[in-house]
Parts: sequence; C-alpha cells; structure tokens
Amino acid sequence: MATYFLDSSAAVKRYVTETGSAWMNRLVDAAAGHLITLSRLATVEVPAGLARRKREASIPDNHFRDSLNAFLRAVHSQYQLIETDETVCNLARDLIVRHPLRAYDAVQLASALAANQVLLKSNLSALTFISADARLTTLAQAEGLATDNPSLYP
Repeated sequence: MATYFLDSSAAVKRYVTETGSAWMNRLVDAAAGHLITLSRLATVEVPAGLARRKREASIPDNHFRDSLNAFLRAVHSQYQLIETDETVCNLARDLIVRHPLRAYDAVQLASALAANQVLLKSNLSALTFISADARLTTLAQAEGLATDNPSLYP
C-alpha cells in the first residue's frame, strides 16, 4: 500500500474532467489500495475550485452539485485528513521563510511534510506529494518529498 498526499489542485481533478483526471481516478480507486491523504484545508479549497468553475460556466450547476457532494462523501469515506494544527502552522511559517510560497500552498506542503514524518517514524514508506502545480511540486522535491503531477498524464 502506497500513501499519497493530494493538494487541492490534484484533488479537484477527480471531480472535473481535465488533463490528469483519468490518472487521478486510477490512483484513488479503492481497488488500488492506496492511502490518500489531504490537508483539512482542501475541504475548503476543492469546493472553492468547483464553485469557481461553476461561476465561469465551465461546469453546469448540476455537475457542480454532484461533484461537491461526491467530494464531501469522499472526505468522510476515502480520505485521511491532516489537521491544520500548531505543528503544521509552525512548519508552514518556516516554509514561507525558506521558499516563495503563498500561505495556503505552505499549509498544503507543511501538511504533507507532517504526515510524511509520522509515516517515517512508524517505519512506513514515505508518501508521494501529488500536485498539478509545477512550482509547488518543485518546492516539495526541495523539501525531500517524492512528487508527481497528474497534469503530465493525458
């Protein structure tokens, strides 16, 4: 079983058909047996991304509602959430000092790093950080995480 951390740009690909969506759906398929982790922050960012697409008319209202409901169900049944606690916030602050990061990207990366530390301390395999943001993926690599970008897979 592999562990993956999805930032919001990757997670939204499960709910909106775009480059990388098929790859994401295979990765998170229950039959694959992977542990999928998200920052608690994604429970706000993914709905925000879906709502933006609805406002821009790139998805119809019914697709927005169906996608939002599917995401919220997955939050409760498929995803392991990494809480935005003091440890994550302190780490995010440190990341902002080291790298040119927006605040929410720093929280996403800090969440992944905190989850990875727990895995390694438990003698489990390191996680892979999944993001459709190439800049964030590069910074995750600089912080020692294995990474992948669903946008690279048509």
